Amino acid sequence: MEEMGLFQNRHNLPVTSFFFSGGWSAETGFKGHPGDYDILFMEARRVWAELMSNGVTVIHLFVTGLSVGLCAVLEAKPKNAILQAFHYDRESNQYLLGGTFYG
Repeated sequence: MEEMGLFQNRHNLPVTSFFFSGGWSAETGFKGHPGDYDILFMEARRVWAELMSNGVTVIHLFVTGLSVGLCAVLEAKPKNAILQAFHYDRESNQYLLGGTFYG
């Protein structure tokens, strides 16, 4: 099992590894940036391949709010991997499990 963040330098996350480096903004993948999704998808595929080659099949992902990144990670997810997405809850000041994605 590996704990990872979605985007580096986006929020203060309790992890040290990320699917995507910093530099992405709220405009990523939307208005005027339609090619961003393809870039994110290819990077997500690369990261998943590296994780799988190291025997990691379960990821706890701390989501940072850019849904286009989460979509890319989910689409690139290998069928034999499990992803658990954790979302920040402001009321409890904790990350809570928001969903588990199989197959």
